[in-house]
Amino acid sequence: GHVLASAEMACRSAKDRGRNRVEVFAAGDVSLMQRHDDLRIFRDLLGALDRGRFRLFAQPIVPLDGRPHPPHYELLVRMLDEDNQIVVPGRFLSAAARYQLLARLAPWVLDEALTLLAARREQIERSPATFWINLSGPSVGNREFTANACARIRATRLPPGTIGIEITESTAVGEL
Repeated sequence: GHVLASAEMACRSAKDRGRNRVEVFAAGDVSLMQRHDDLRIFRDLLGALDRGRFRLFAQPIVPLDGRPHPPHYELLVRMLDEDNQIVVPGRFLSAAARYQLLARLAPWVLDEALTLLAARREQIERSPATFWINLSGPSVGNREFTANACARIRATRLPPGTIGIEITESTAVGEL
C-alpha cells in the first residue's frame, strides 16, 4: 500500500509540474510531502466546508512609517478542527487550492465578511476603515462569482472604500 501511495504521489507531482516528465518519489521531496499533507487534510477540509467550521479574523495592517493613516484590516480565514481548535491556513489552503475547493470557500468568505461588516455599518460610517478580503484568482476570474460579489457588496450599502479585494501575487503573476 505504501509503495502504491508513493507511486501515486510521484505521478500526481509530475502532472502538477508540467506533465510529460518523470518524477521519482523521495521521502525528503518537499513537493511530495506537501501533496501527502494535502491528501490527509482534504477530508477535514470537506467536513469543515459542510459543517461551517470556518471563522474570519481581522488583522490590523499597520504602516511602518509611524504617521497616522486610516485603519486597514485584512480579513483572514481560519478553519476549526473537530475540537474547535484553529487550523492555520498553511495547513489547509494548499489542499483547498490543489483540490479546487477554493471555489466553495471564496463565496463563504465573501458572504461572511459582508454579513459581519453590514451588521456594523453605522460604526463603520462613523469611523471609516478598509477591510481587505483575500480571494482566489479563479474565483475573481469567474464571471458569475464576480457578478454575485458585486451585487452582494452593493446590497450591504457600506460606504465606498470599506471593502478591498486582494488576490495573491503568485496568482496575479501566474495569470499575466
